[in-house]
Amino acid sequence: MILVGPPILSAHYGSIYFGKENGVLLGFSVGIICVTFACWKLYIDDWRDDED
Repeated sequence: MILVGPPILSAHYGSIYFGKENGVLLGFSVGIICVTFACWKLYIDDWRDDED
């Protein structure tokens, strides 16, 4: 949900308040931050580490 919700909402509201082009840029920027956070969580919390 963290990878889908914030970028879509920020692009939507950004396009309303800042225009179409700037809203899409805002959505991409928020998406980059969300993907960075998700990768950081995968690395720090070892979500993909096998449980033996």
